[in-house]
Amino acid sequence: MSKEMVFASSTAMVDDNLLDDLIGMGSAGAQDVSYLKFGKNANWLYGVDDDVIGEEEVLYVDASSFVVGYILWDDGKVKDETCVPVSQRANLVKIEGADGFLGVNFKAMEDGLMLQYKTSSHGGKKLIQKLMKDVGLGMKEHGADKIAMVTLSADSYKHKNFGTINTPEFTLVGWAGPDGKKLPKLSPG
Repeated sequence: MSKEMVFASSTAMVDDNLLDDLIGMGSAGAQDVSYLKFGKNANWLYGVDDDVIGEEEVLYVDASSFVVGYILWDDGKVKDETCVPVSQRANLVKIEGADGFLGVNFKAMEDGLMLQYKTSSHGGKKLIQKLMKDVGLGMKEHGADKIAMVTLSADSYKHKNFGTINTPEFTLVGWAGPDGKKLPKLSPG
């Protein structure tokens, strides 16, 4: 079988919006995104210094950023990873022996910090699935141009073998318009 690359004809029509997006993204440079994680002490941390995000910090949910994927670990290091937007999950190729994960991006309301949260834990995936549902239902109710706003917190439960297990929590606290300003009239969900 030939491994030859096939390209569209140079006379094919290309959407001007795609060209503008390519030029804009190429000119903007890389956007700083910090990884968000749920710490063992039931706190939310980000960045290389494990800075803490307080429970009062409001984050915007980037509804277009929900992803599904697989991650393969080897001695605590990522050996292989693949992901696609949730809307393209039918195209996701499974990595043999890998854990499934879900992810979403947030933007801090106060300082604009971009945060990415990906998790393969059972509790974390349930949390993101709930957020997906709440955001989807809320956007259907309030309009697709609305932005969900959440705070981060923790809960816990007693496990008969492992004692107290901390679990991550998102609380949907409201909705913002496309300008990022909170809309006081809309219910959280």
